[in-house]
Amino acid sequence: MDGVLIDSEPYWREVEKAVFLREGVDITDEMCYNVQGLKAEHVVETWVKQFPHLKHTVNDYVEWIQEGVRQIINTKGQPMDGVLDTLEYFKQKGCKMLVASSSNYVLINTVIDKLGIRKYFDVIHSSQDEKLGKPHPDVFLHAAERIGSRPDDCIVIEDSANGVRAAKAANMKVIAIPAPTNYDNPVFAIADYKLKSMTEVIGLHIL
Repeated sequence: MDGVLIDSEPYWREVEKAVFLREGVDITDEMCYNVQGLKAEHVVETWVKQFPHLKHTVNDYVEWIQEGVRQIINTKGQPMDGVLDTLEYFKQKGCKMLVASSSNYVLINTVIDKLGIRKYFDVIHSSQDEKLGKPHPDVFLHAAERIGSRPDDCIVIEDSANGVRAAKAANMKVIAIPAPTNYDNPVFAIADYKLKSMTEVIGLHIL
């Protein structure tokens, strides 16, 4: 979802950096890219371990970050270029479509309702339900199970390196659409396709 349906990754970085800067910790963009795609809890755990002087709980930081992101999405969230055409294309082809995200259900539902795209999705599944988030494959495998699909019949569209790792570990085909600032990350070489924008998906003729 984040970085695929909606350009929310900059929101996450903005809020995450602001929350920790209040604690005297300067989180850089590069540091954010390294944890992109992970569950919020795992992102925060990374910084708490790295900066042991942080005085609040992991849950506190997670709640502050998620609420900040939710507010920005509600204010100015827009679909990524090509999203609406791509969703309509797959719908017309009779494909089942799922959201399998590291975000929690509150944020997933916020995005889907803000963009007005709920009608396209058969299943919404969050890593909130999983013990292990990306790069482990569980969120993708369990989402596919919910509609009775085999992993090798699934196509995952991902923007993050950890998401691509998770999808390949699930034995699914992967279309990677990295952000321009992360496009040259060598991890994306394991994807089946690497695109610059969702506008290119329909032209793949993968169905």
